[in-house]
Amino acid sequence: MEVTALCIRLLLNVLMLLLDEQVQLSFAQQAYAAWIVPTRLQLFDYSPITFNCEGFNTTTGWRVMRNKKGKVSMCFSNWETATPSICAIKTVYPTDSGEYWCETVDGEKSNIVNVTVTAGPVILESPAVPVMEGKAVTLHCRSKTSSVHIADFYKDGLLLGTGPVGELTISSVSKSNEGLYKCRISDFGESPESWLAVRDAAFVHIVPSRLQFFEHEFVFIYCDGFFNDLTKWRVMKKIKETTTTCKRKLETPGPCNITTAFSFDSGEYWCEAEGKKSNVVDITVTDGPVILESPALPVTEGDNVILRCRNKTTSNLKADFYKDGLLIKNTTTAEMIIHGVSKSDEGLYRCNIPEAGKSAESWLAVRAHQGGIAVSIVVAILLVTVLLLLLMMGLNYMKCKVLTVLVLLLSAQVQHSDCHKADASFPRIVPSRLQFFEYESLFINCDEMSTFNKLTEWRVMRKFDDKKTICNVKWEKTGSCNITSTFTGDSGEYWCQAEGKTSSIVNIVVTAGPVILESPASPVMEGDDVTLRCRNKTTSNLKAYFYKDGVLIRSSSTGHVTIRSVSQSDEGHYKCNISGAGESAESWLAVTDMPVILESPRLPVVEGNNITLHCRGRNTVNAIVHFYKDGILIRNSTARNMTIHSISKSHEGLYKCHISGVGESDETLVAVTDDRDNLFAQVCTLISIVIAVFLLLLVMGLYHWYKDTSEAQLQQATDVDVTTQEPINRKGH
Repeated sequence: MEVTALCIRLLLNVLMLLLDEQVQLSFAQQAYAAWIVPTRLQLFDYSPITFNCEGFNTTTGWRVMRNKKGKVSMCFSNWETATPSICAIKTVYPTDSGEYWCETVDGEKSNIVNVTVTAGPVILESPAVPVMEGKAVTLHCRSKTSSVHIADFYKDGLLLGTGPVGELTISSVSKSNEGLYKCRISDFGESPESWLAVRDAAFVHIVPSRLQFFEHEFVFIYCDGFFNDLTKWRVMKKIKETTTTCKRKLETPGPCNITTAFSFDSGEYWCEAEGKKSNVVDITVTDGPVILESPALPVTEGDNVILRCRNKTTSNLKADFYKDGLLIKNTTTAEMIIHGVSKSDEGLYRCNIPEAGKSAESWLAVRAHQGGIAVSIVVAILLVTVLLLLLMMGLNYMKCKVLTVLVLLLSAQVQHSDCHKADASFPRIVPSRLQFFEYESLFINCDEMSTFNKLTEWRVMRKFDDKKTICNVKWEKTGSCNITSTFTGDSGEYWCQAEGKTSSIVNIVVTAGPVILESPASPVMEGDDVTLRCRNKTTSNLKAYFYKDGVLIRSSSTGHVTIRSVSQSDEGHYKCNISGAGESAESWLAVTDMPVILESPRLPVVEGNNITLHCRGRNTVNAIVHFYKDGILIRNSTARNMTIHSISKSHEGLYKCHISGVGESDETLVAVTDDRDNLFAQVCTLISIVIAVFLLLLVMGLYHWYKDTSEAQLQQATDVDVTTQEPINRKGH
């Protein structure tokens, strides 16, 4: 049998896709958290969803990845100028269910979020990211028509409680509340299960990011991660057995800025808030001539670590490096790289520059990484692919159709055209709201905007008291704006600017008052649900009154209201009031039009069958819908559906639709196959199922083997996430 060049090329495509997906399999690091909008893990089909990340350094180039049924790939959007740093899907289907995470080009990964899209009648709305111990968590049980039902809630299969309005609140969540949750509404049905994760750790950060400093250098210490949820966190220090706040004023929360460090500032530093503690860092300030620059935070197994030895004048001198008192390396550049760091590299490091002196010792901490099984999986994939090649060569009359279907199955779902086109002209704000209490952190970025993601010198600008200025202190190329501790003077208008281009403006309010309104920082799309939250500095679960354009619209005993299926009429100025506490400032809620989408079959249709094309968009009375094939008008109708009866090869082509007064959809391909093609597609499906079962069993076996052998190492890594125990003196190791 002759194997054509096309067959071989398609087979290589399959092989490369499999390799690309499996090599990147590893467990997520908890230092970064993937964000979902809307912030929940379950969605009805046809809902929109957007993925991005918090905590990644955007200059390193990160991308959204996903794992659907064992197939790992990038998650793409079809924005006007799409970037891999955000994945926005206009219309989700059950096939979009799977694991999503963020990954940098350097291999750093965020946590994994497991999203479930259901065609069923009920979903459970639960937090998409881990919640902090002590916080209140509200679970919502929703049907497609309403969220106000009597609902039963289950944890790990056991009845937990009943919510008379479809809500169940856990007032003070703890580790014991972690588990699989679902809900049930009588006469409607049951939701899928979703995992509720509880977090307990925070990290103290140092700028510059090292543990040793010369005298008279500045040191900036702040708290990141889970302390963003708390309003009065403080940096603590322990020097010569005396524990106190890093700041002189005990009642002043926020970061600690040591403008001029001295040797007596050496000691242990950590973050503390509401009884919670972060990890501990041991900072050394020396009046000597040499310091060792080493990572301030634990590094992950497999990463590369650079140690630098420098004196006060230069860092490019011959140096000797020591670990636990033993000489390990001599260098002529005063720099040492540990490739693929492991737990065995953990220890006390110092350095020595001849004729200059030696540094103090600093502890290098390494946290376990549950990777390592990817290579075995790749080998298994290669073996299975070779078997597939032999099988394909034996199927004489298939004409490469099976390979074509395999390529479609691997790539069609990633590059489907119905992706959510969010408003790309607004800067991203973290946390995603417009009002802040004083001392909260605020991050503003422009990287994800279609106008700016290809420009190299964009900046975040701001205007307050009629004065325009750059948000950063210095004019830097990548001008994200990070305000670690906000004050009322930071209130004003913010926007992005580059090469004569200007984004839309967001109006941020920082208040010294007791109440804020949490509302979306960027426009929401028509048809989405919007939740407004009223909170004071201590809690968000108080009775509150909500106003639109100065008129009372609703009260809530839980401090939040949800506007279902938002429309243009919901645009306006919103504020809230908590009795006995006070009133928030006003913020504008903006609403954008729903895009037009043509729903069509994603995989080839068999000749002789009937198909229906659906044109979806904003509801407009008596709007005329135009259907096009290959750019030629084929039908006008007030109905939004078009049925093609007994489809044939002549119907194959690019289809789109246009709704008068609303807009036009993107083009989508309708492919047609004959019965013979369908037979081979079924054969291919059967083979794929067998292969999938084999790979699943292989992966499970490898995972359990690796988990058992690495359990001891994982136990040693738990001292990285210190929350309630006393600070650890690393020099005692």
